[in-house]
Amino acid sequence: MDASVQAGHFTTFQVRRGAVRGLDLHFARLDDATRAMFGSSLDLADLRMRIRAAIAGDAAQACTVRVVVARAQVAGAQGDADAAGAPVSRIEIEAPREPGARPLRLQSRRMLRVDPQLKHLALAPQLAARREAQAEGFDDALLVDNDGLVAEGSFWNIGLGGRDGITWPVAPALRGVTERLLQARLADVGIGQQAGPVRLDALGAFDFAFAANSRGLQEIASIDSHAFRGDPRLVADVRAAFEGIAWQAI
Repeated sequence: MDASVQAGHFTTFQVRRGAVRGLDLHFARLDDATRAMFGSSLDLADLRMRIRAAIAGDAAQACTVRVVVARAQVAGAQGDADAAGAPVSRIEIEAPREPGARPLRLQSRRMLRVDPQLKHLALAPQLAARREAQAEGFDDALLVDNDGLVAEGSFWNIGLGGRDGITWPVAPALRGVTERLLQARLADVGIGQQAGPVRLDALGAFDFAFAANSRGLQEIASIDSHAFRGDPRLVADVRAAFEGIAWQAI
């Protein structure tokens, strides 16, 4: 594991009426990453109670929750540490977030996240990639490897739609909770999907693309100079599948 990621990790989710899409997957992510980074487990029952307390009242109706697990000197907040240097967890509550209404215009950036299987706190390269893309007139950055294989967005996964349904790129990336939930839901409703390599020079094989994270789905208008032609029917079917994902009470 790269030393730059060892400070800690996190997960972020949307709360609506005291419920979350994929709460069990968010908790599994936190526990798995804590074991991988710190060699210990989280008290998930206690964490759940603390989240309930943190969102009590009006915030429970609609808010963003971020759970950060870090070494005590990094976390800077009270948590569940029982020894010096042990990881602690903190809960941050922010305003609710929704995906943007306007399709994204992306610039490809030749970089991959370090230890992409972990949602770690070493975010500077991703933030820099997004900032540099925006400085050149784009909305966000799309991370690709040195061979031009599509990996993921700065803070989201990407799916591409075409004649064969939805394709999920397989270059190294964080496999997001929303991506996993949507994959299961697409299977339930019978929309075809597959995982495979997607090259920047082969984007013409796809009719549309979308970004997926805890905010929801946002259509992608273009990547670099390639503009997607669109497929309103399949886009609507994918959105309907996403809306059908069950919410789990905290």
